[in-house]
Amino acid sequence: MIKRAAFLLCLAVPLLAIDWANPASMDPTSVEPADVFTANPDSLHMLAREAYNKKNYMEAARYYLAVAHYQPDNVTAIYNLACCYGLVGDEKRAVAFLNAAWERGFSDLEHIRKDPDFKKVRKAEAFKELVARFEEETKEEVEAGIESFSFRTQTIQLASLIYPADYDSTRSYPLLVFLHGRGGSAQNSLHLFADVEGLEQSEEIAAKLSSYFICVPDAPYPLDIGVEVGHSWVIEAAPDGETRRLSFERSADLVMDMLDELLARYPIDTTKVYLLGFSQGAGLTYMAGLAHPDRFAGIASFGGWLDDKLTDEVLEQAEDLQVFIAHGTKDRSVPYKLGKKAYKRLEKHGYDVTLEDFEGGHFIHPEKFLAMLEWMEGE
Repeated sequence: MIKRAAFLLCLAVPLLAIDWANPASMDPTSVEPADVFTANPDSLHMLAREAYNKKNYMEAARYYLAVAHYQPDNVTAIYNLACCYGLVGDEKRAVAFLNAAWERGFSDLEHIRKDPDFKKVRKAEAFKELVARFEEETKEEVEAGIESFSFRTQTIQLASLIYPADYDSTRSYPLLVFLHGRGGSAQNSLHLFADVEGLEQSEEIAAKLSSYFICVPDAPYPLDIGVEVGHSWVIEAAPDGETRRLSFERSADLVMDMLDELLARYPIDTTKVYLLGFSQGAGLTYMAGLAHPDRFAGIASFGGWLDDKLTDEVLEQAEDLQVFIAHGTKDRSVPYKLGKKAYKRLEKHGYDVTLEDFEGGHFIHPEKFLAMLEWMEGE
């Protein structure tokens, strides 16, 4: 089993109910947009890990299969799927998915050799032949002097900044930083703050936002979402779980680097800095905010989840941080139970945490957005 930082969820419909490989069998009138676009592989991965930890290996396999469907090059999910089959002694599928993971870039041969998840299938001829082939290919790469590795580096990132309506360089203003979801961008997120005329609470929302600096950065990793290139806070095609985890942690560092730059350049009230995230961006909001509680007056999560890899020690040192959570009870991309789970865990640790639910799916609800702004102002 590969352990990774997780930010994932499940669908409310039966997973893999649509036969994508056989379009002729599909009933277009029965397909909902949520079945096609809104699945969040990160949240699905977390639910898979939860099931795995409870030794519900076939339940975990359901979620990993869904992740693999939406992200066919997610080597971590595919490898862990092979592990699930190995744990129940399904030699055929353990071998097939392990081979698929290897072909997509998984290359940690030593991990495969020692992974206890393959104990039931390790002596099978097909498994032994597969590992022997991996050994031969690894030997050839070593002899050719080829090796893949990851490294940290400084990069130039883009962000959009909205000024307060009554901007005066001699005054200081509060700051709201927004972290978009997987596949989003700064450009397609600006409407949340700069184009609110169509919302029921438009006048109230616009009035409250007008007093803030609002910063919306692009996530650092490009993500092909079809008609355009979006962005992700994690390397989607990382060759292993560790690289994927480190890429997410580096994104948290990037957020803090950006905050330092903002404070150096603009007249910002350092006692009124708020971090808001949606979906995958909410997972990053928890990571950055809880690691640096002294830098924020509060953090807010819409349609997000609290990574269970964040230790109790991390939570305890940030217990004075105020947290606002909003989540749709019919969210099919990041299930409501994950938002509720975050609330209960933070409440258990003594946080001043607010949970606002609404009847709806995976989006930022205008009424709850206004409630967040009121919460930021102490109303």
